[in-house]
Amino acid sequence: MGLGARQLPQVLGQLRKRHPKLQVTLHEEPDPADMERLVRQGTLDMILVHRFPAGCTFDTHHLGEEAYVAVLPKGHPLVSTGTALRLEDLASEGWIRFRRASLLDDYLARLLADAGLSPHTVARTSQISTAVRLVAQGLGVTVVPASAIPEGFEELACPLLPSLTEPVLVGVRRNPGSAEAAMLDHLHQQNWCGTNLLCQPATE
Repeated sequence: MGLGARQLPQVLGQLRKRHPKLQVTLHEEPDPADMERLVRQGTLDMILVHRFPAGCTFDTHHLGEEAYVAVLPKGHPLVSTGTALRLEDLASEGWIRFRRASLLDDYLARLLADAGLSPHTVARTSQISTAVRLVAQGLGVTVVPASAIPEGFEELACPLLPSLTEPVLVGVRRNPGSAEAAMLDHLHQQNWCGTNLLCQPATE
């Protein structure tokens, strides 16, 4: 959820131009049990993840670190300071969270627990874009991957201190073919690091 939200569509578009007859089937955010089942069945040729599911024997390639940002309504007093925010700064805010048992909400729950925080949850969504739009309407705040901020809402994002990141890993099945090699090449050409993704126009 959010992983490669900007980069992956660009990669798939580049791949289509380079190999127009290549067919790609995308499974977006299967739950861990579904992921393990797809791996066991041999359905998957590649996976893009933060951590590998149990029993996965794919070869690992590290693409970078995905940065997380706070998202606050326009005009919020904390935004006007122009400085990075701590999770503690958001403790008294209403939070837009994600569906329970999703990998993103599990990650946020661990972050908040580690910081000793239990902010009030005002809404839960299944999509990051919905959460950001709810924040834009002043309904609360949230924390999401920088790459998942929808275009046009970049000004609502604030860096976090200390910075929060997760590794971006791609797994490739053993003995890959030319299609997987081409996909991996395009993935390596993308910028996976930092909040500067929010300042970069989409490439054609």
